[in-house]
Amino acid sequence: MLYIPSALYKDLLDHGTRASPKEACGILAGRQGRTTAFYPAVNVEEGHEKYSISPQELARILKDLEGKGLDLIGIFHSHPATPAYPSVTDVELACYPDSAYVILSLGDEPSIKAFSIREGKVTDIPITIEPSMG
Repeated sequence: MLYIPSALYKDLLDHGTRASPKEACGILAGRQGRTTAFYPAVNVEEGHEKYSISPQELARILKDLEGKGLDLIGIFHSHPATPAYPSVTDVELACYPDSAYVILSLGDEPSIKAFSIREGKVTDIPITIEPSMG
């Protein structure tokens, strides 16, 4: 189970909307499956159907996580015009088997889903959007 506070879900939605028609991307961090931070990142890919975080930006984010004692919970990206399900490219490029892959679809009705991707096998991870505290 992956827990995302409603305020962070809004941040994901805003980031995805701003990046469209390109795919948005970023890192979700927290502890024990509870997301407490979102690190929006710049998609360095030229096209509209792929995402990539620069090695320098990813290193900066991961260093910040470590300094704050946070875990890498998930790899986030959006699908501006397709369903919230990993594409063939998403599966081929998945390289964090212990992290969730969180995909936001920006169709007529936005939806968010999470998946485990291990050795080419895609498995659903349930998501709960929780009320934000404070």
